[in-house]
Amino acid sequence: MRFTELHTIYTFLHSFYFCRFSAFYICSLFNQKKSIMKKLISTAFFLCALAGSAFSQNICTAAFLNNKMIVDQYTKTGYKNEISLKATGDLTVSAVQLSANESKALESISFQVAIKEKGTQTITFFSKENFMKVDVKKVLSECKKGDQIVLMAVDKKYDLPHNEILVK
Repeated sequence: MRFTELHTIYTFLHSFYFCRFSAFYICSLFNQKKSIMKKLISTAFFLCALAGSAFSQNICTAAFLNNKMIVDQYTKTGYKNEISLKATGDLTVSAVQLSANESKALESISFQVAIKEKGTQTITFFSKENFMKVDVKKVLSECKKGDQIVLMAVDKKYDLPHNEILVK
């Protein structure tokens, strides 16, 4: 499954469980007959879950280096999200259009950069500045092998699931 499909399913299930909990809570408050309340609850949480998945979808984004998506391999055990300490070019975060054959960067979004140290797992800001693009050499000059570059979307309407990039 592609990430966008998984995200849609996750959003639907999250809304579904929230609505189911709310419906059962209301049922316990009113202490009505089970058969009537069961139909009402079923209808209510289905509609609530459907509405929640329709209105709470965020825009999927990904990290790109020179317009090439950094995540390049998905396996059963995870994904490969790494760059060389000698990498060059512009690091961006963009809305992404995924298909079976390619991943295409759409509009770039504003993001922040931090560095997670390998030894201590301490995360520190590379800069408090919001970037649309950043020279990866400048970021890598603050990194050691094994550190991770952490990218953070500034706007909550964007999902950035693979936001930690291992420095090799």
